[in-house]
Amino acid sequence: MLFNQKLKRKELVNIMQTFYKKYQIENDKKKKKHLISNLLLNIEKKLNNKSFKIDERFFTYCRRDFLRKEFTDKLNKQNIQMNNDYLIDAYFNLYDYVSNDTWISLSSIPNGISAQEVIEKDNDYKKSGVICLQEKEILLEMIQELKQAL
Repeated sequence: MLFNQKLKRKELVNIMQTFYKKYQIENDKKKKKHLISNLLLNIEKKLNNKSFKIDERFFTYCRRDFLRKEFTDKLNKQNIQMNNDYLIDAYFNLYDYVSNDTWISLSSIPNGISAQEVIEKDNDYKKSGVICLQEKEILLEMIQELKQAL
């Protein structure tokens, strides 16, 4: 049964790269919004049709927190008025999150937690190539924000 399979990060990255190729050649703003809407539906479908587990190696310190915050800031109503490309700008933050373009700095790790252990676990998580339950929930939140901005 497909539902019992883990979601490999590469599957979402491929969906997002295919979307962006189509988006780049499209000139009509309504069609671009439609492409974004379809992208979000495709990602949601993948996220909802796979199984996920909590993974203690997943951390939101540093780059992940930054991407999440910046994503929300780009969809802020005031920013929308100043930036016509706010949707694609937010897409890039989502893409970076999905593609695991992240890093952890020592200063972002809370006191009392082993920095070396966090960095090693984060690297192991990245190498696994599988999206965990915590990340799935964050991605679904980001998708809902982007849908609301459409």
